[in-house]
Order: sequence, then C-alpha cells, then structure tokens
Amino acid sequence: MKPFDTYRDNLAYTARKKENLEKLQDAQFAQMADSALQLWRNRADTDRVAALYLTGDPMAEPDELLTDTASLCTPVFARFCRHFAGNLSVFGLLENEKNQPEDITDAFSDSLWNEDSSQTELPSGNSRTAYMQNSYTDKAWRRFSETVSDMTAEYFTSYPAVCEEVYNARCRYCILPLYTSADGQLVSFRKLIGKYDLKICLETEVELADESVMRFALLRRRLLTGSEDHVPACMELSAVLPENGSAGDLIAACEALGAAVTAVYTIPLAYGDRMQEFCLELDLTKADLAGLSVFLEASQLRYTVVGLYDIV
Repeated sequence: MKPFDTYRDNLAYTARKKENLEKLQDAQFAQMADSALQLWRNRADTDRVAALYLTGDPMAEPDELLTDTASLCTPVFARFCRHFAGNLSVFGLLENEKNQPEDITDAFSDSLWNEDSSQTELPSGNSRTAYMQNSYTDKAWRRFSETVSDMTAEYFTSYPAVCEEVYNARCRYCILPLYTSADGQLVSFRKLIGKYDLKICLETEVELADESVMRFALLRRRLLTGSEDHVPACMELSAVLPENGSAGDLIAACEALGAAVTAVYTIPLAYGDRMQEFCLELDLTKADLAGLSVFLEASQLRYTVVGLYDIV
C-alpha cells in the first residue's frame, strides 16, 4: 500500500456515504411531497410546503411555524422544494394570466417573481431608450439595438433623469453602467436600480480606453422572462437574510437547484443600521427554474428578482 492511500480511501468512502444519504433523503422528500399533494387536493401554497418540511405533517398550520426562517434558507430545504416544482399550477400561482409579465413561461408567475402588475410601462413596439451619451454608451446602445427592434435613443444629462424617464413611462428602456473590471460593482448605480425599481433585461460589455471593461445594462420597469423556447441565461437576485441566516447557505441552496453563482456582492440598506442586502448573479443554464421559484417563495426570504437577462 502506498503512503496516504488509507487517507484517500477514507475520503472516497465518506463521499460515497454522503451521496447515498442524500439519495435516501431525496426519496423521503419525494414520498412526503406525493402524500401531501394528494391531501391538499389542489389547494396547496408555498407556506404549506415550508410547514410540511418543518414538521412532516401536511395538515400543520403555517402561521404557527414560520418563525425560524433561517432554517428554511438552506440547501436541504431547496432540495425539498424541488419535489413540488412540477406542481406550480397546484399552488394557484398561474391563475391570473392577464396580470403576468409578458412572454411568461409556466415556470414563472406574477406573484412568484414579486411582479407588480400596476406598474406603468409604454406599450410594446415603443422602444425609446434613455441614456447619457458618450462613445461607450453609444456602443452599448448599438449592441442592444441588435436584439431589441425599433430602438430609438433619447439623451439626458444625469443618471437619475435617465431612470425617471423609465419610471414615469416616458421611455421604455434606459442604459446604466453596472460594473468595471478595474473597480468592480458600481454600487451607486445599483442603488439607482433599487430606488426606481428597474429590472435588467439585457447586459453587454464594452472595452474602455485603458483596456478595462465596463458592463452596461438595459433596464425597464418589468421583468422580461422569455418565451416557451427560450429562458434568459442569467438572473440577478437580491435578498435580505433572515436573522441568523447565512449567505453561504443561500448560495448553496441556489447551487443545489443548478443555478451557478457567478458573483456575490452587498449593498447597504438605507433603512437598516449596518444591514446589508446580498446580491447574487446566477447562471441559469442548468438551473431547475421551477424548483428555484418554489424555494424563493417558500423560504420566506425578503427577496427581489432584479433581472432576468441574456448577455449580448
């Protein structure tokens, strides 16, 4: 036997045991989900999913149980939610089609993605785009215009004015810088997105004079979720963690559902003393989108989907 063979064999053994335990756990989750769905008779909701996970009792009352929300923001609960993903219609999340975001797929709904159907937006076909003009934003606009039909440009002298044009439905889109390879996330612009409740629908990168790269976003008032044959490749998610909650657990939960976390950053909350909003950029290429949907709702997270977008 070679040196350290025992060490490596022991690691391989524990890895196999862990994998087998997760399979056993998933089998138990599937059995609980099937039994509960039969009892709920098409009147399920994500609070009941959380209560079932915490107690094992499909008739448990959620109001008495959903206090320790940190115990729900975990990769184990994310795997539990995956077993309810095929039953989104059971949850009544797809009832009001007229209020859904445009081009919506069965995996998404207004209530699920915190979409406010009262938000005012220019009608389809009007693609006026507000931005502060310079050679870099012009290049970003040209990239976006290759994807968005009939895009026209409107120039303004400040970034808040650009955002207000979209917020007040005078322009359908606006363009903001989000990130540079030299300085990282541009927090002031991230705060503008939150202040005006804008949603990212496309991103692109433009090379600057010093050979660094600046990432620009095309934003609008409502999420653009894709169509039946195309779901956006990326998501931006912001969340306020529950008390005693772990950012690592939230990241692991997303990755347990196939959503690869490509970036993590924080933004200070204006209304909370030293509280942070955790922001995740997710690659959705291999994600279980329906499972992620159920997890975000059932985990009781205070979250916002900031964008569903492709990179052009």
